[in-house]
This record gives sequence, structure tokens and C-alpha cells, in this order.
Amino acid sequence: MFYTENLKVGGFNLEKKISLLSLPLLIGTSISYDRSMKRRALAFFVAVCLIASLICLGNGLLLFLKTGDINHFFHEGLTSIIDFHPPYFGMYISFSLILSSLF
Repeated sequence: MFYTENLKVGGFNLEKKISLLSLPLLIGTSISYDRSMKRRALAFFVAVCLIASLICLGNGLLLFLKTGDINHFFHEGLTSIIDFHPPYFGMYISFSLILSSLF
């Protein structure tokens, strides 16, 4: 926000990315959550990542069948339906894969 001239877009991007910091801090440092509640929350995160991945792949397949363009399976074409930046989505997917190996 210090170097942007468009505060509206900067505020929207900050709002979208604040979950990268707040959710792990909230889940990890909260005292009121017991072990089973944390486990359920992380399992929910893994499930949501799986559903988002299936939605992205389904959308990419539909767009590929409609247009014949293979680029719908790469980078921003794949995550266009959920409007999420591909590197962040990849990081969430990687974290969910690590979590799923713990269950």
C-alpha cells in the first residue's frame, strides 16, 4: 500500500491476501481450540482445496472442449474461474497435500 497510487485496487488486493497471514495465526495461536477442532479445521481446508482444484480442472476441460485451446490448463487460465492468483493457489494446494499426508 506504500507504493501504490490506486488505493482502491491496493486495498482490494490487501483484503484478498490478508487470509495468508490471519488464518494460520488464528488457527495456530487460539487457545480455545482443542486438538480435534484444529484437526477438523485443517481437514476442512484440505477438502476446500480439493473442491477448488476439481472446479478449476472441470472449467479448464469445458473451456478446452469449447475452444480447443490447451492454454486453459495453464497458469491463469486454469484458476480464472475462482479468481485466485496461481502461485498462491499452488501454495495452498501444496500445503493441503502436506496436511493430507498427516491424516
